Amino acid sequence: MRLCADDYGLNPSVSTGILNLIQKKKINSVSCLTTTDCWKKKASSLKPFFRNIELGLHLSLTEPKPIYSTASSLRALIKKAYLGNLKKQDIIQEIRAQMEMFSKNLGVLPNYIDGHEFCHHLPIVREALIDIAKEFHFKKNNIYIRVFHTGKLPLLKNSIFWLSNRLASFPSKKLITLLKKEGISFNSRLFGFHPYCWDPDKYFDYYFQMKPSKQDIFFCHPGLLSEDSSDPLRYYRFQIYNFMMSSQFDSLLNRYNLSL
Repeated sequence: MRLCADDYGLNPSVSTGILNLIQKKKINSVSCLTTTDCWKKKASSLKPFFRNIELGLHLSLTEPKPIYSTASSLRALIKKAYLGNLKKQDIIQEIRAQMEMFSKNLGVLPNYIDGHEFCHHLPIVREALIDIAKEFHFKKNNIYIRVFHTGKLPLLKNSIFWLSNRLASFPSKKLITLLKKEGISFNSRLFGFHPYCWDPDKYFDYYFQMKPSKQDIFFCHPGLLSEDSSDPLRYYRFQIYNFMMSSQFDSLLNRYNLSL
């Protein structure tokens, strides 16, 4: 299983927490936000771990602020995408700039691209991403695109969560069709979508019971406690971090015979 920590580069607390988890071998994949000042300062800290973990670009078109695009809420972005009000060339320019910020600060291309808030699944964005995949020769450079699809999920009493999970993965179907057509690699199942009020042990247990394989990806949002009031997940990140650093987390992995 590839256990991925999202949002490296968001702020120093999140980034330091993720580095701690890498050092403790609790994760083996990291998605990076490259539009922040923190990224410029913290990117080099990942270099000693190149051979041990995957490093990907976590494309942001909302917050944190993109390099060229005008930042907006996810709701506004979705509306523009489905109304056809996004300009493909502007999105291509934005993705290219974030790719270049990744390679400039790390000296390598990312192993993969995924999207903050799944923005890369949206119309126009996904077509722009295909153009970028061709420009940067993803097939030749073994770069893949992460898509959100889980397969069958256990139905909980909270059917709203189950339904929201299915709805969140629906736009990925069109992206998968485009990737197959162009021969661009993508992942197998991807887990991790959940309400940010679940206790961490419940969160991990729910998805671990599905026995993720070596090809499957589990994403999460750990971090040290941050004073960044613009981050709505700052308290929850710390809960996730503490659980992942605990022996309880290791026991849960062992219970389901999972390894990273």
